Amino acid sequence: MSDTQNQGFFRNIGGGANFTTLALFVLLLISFAVIAFQVYTQSSLKGNYDRQKNQIKDLLSDSAELGRQVFELNQRSDSLQKEADSLLTLKEKLQNSVDSVSKLLYMARSSANSSNAKVAQLQKQLKDLQGKLNEAERKYNEVVSQSAAIAETYKARISELEALLESKDQIIAELQGKTVQLKEDNQRPLRAQGPVAIPGMIRNQKFEANSNNTRVKLVKVNFNLSRSLKQGETLNVKLFDAANTEVAIQTKLDNVNETTKSFMIEVPEDYKFKRGRYTVKIFASDADSGNTQQIDSNTYFDLK
Repeated sequence: MSDTQNQGFFRNIGGGANFTTLALFVLLLISFAVIAFQVYTQSSLKGNYDRQKNQIKDLLSDSAELGRQVFELNQRSDSLQKEADSLLTLKEKLQNSVDSVSKLLYMARSSANSSNAKVAQLQKQLKDLQGKLNEAERKYNEVVSQSAAIAETYKARISELEALLESKDQIIAELQGKTVQLKEDNQRPLRAQGPVAIPGMIRNQKFEANSNNTRVKLVKVNFNLSRSLKQGETLNVKLFDAANTEVAIQTKLDNVNETTKSFMIEVPEDYKFKRGRYTVKIFASDADSGNTQQIDSNTYFDLK
């Protein structure tokens, strides 16, 4: 590669690359702003979108790291360009000096009046200049080689940034779809659908259905929600005996998924179930409004 080609090579690393990098970062910033808005919208509709938030966190972390690397590559490229320009100038000066001393040496050798000492001095000077020129040439070639490696690394980092841009499109589409769904969900009233109350006991570390009042220790309540819970909404159940007297209970909620729920109802050790019909009522409380309402028509189970 000639010195002229090398100069063009350095310029290509600098100006065009900086523009490409800036354009990519602008796109990334716009994309992240859109994603952040989608996450905020979802969070306002429904809490804890940990997976999406982690995706955004990872994307921001990756883009920041790539940005740092690209910035350092650009700085290193600029530094090498300045070093190359300096070495190129030095090479030209040394080459001119070598040419001048070579002419003087030629003239000294051709002149009968020149002494051996003068010739020896010029020879030594020429040798020193040639050594400096060779060293400058070596350093210049080394800088060009380093710049070529940086250019390859730079291309790889730009490819990674472009890959981030592609991945954010998928995340945005997913978040937009979920936001639309959540808005539709929140317009629907919250209802417990298909509730089933199953009396039973724990046997061999597993729940076993049983309708004998003397053996029942637990009641399992399964149901589906008409929509996902909004942020601030919580569920609870109450148990009533045949005389419609509320029974003191402890409950444990199993979130099978966003809309499929299961409560395990446990009564105090000294409580004895009686024969007859028991009623389970499912309630939803909204922390924002302070309202609590029953979301099912009464669910029953009978004991013998």
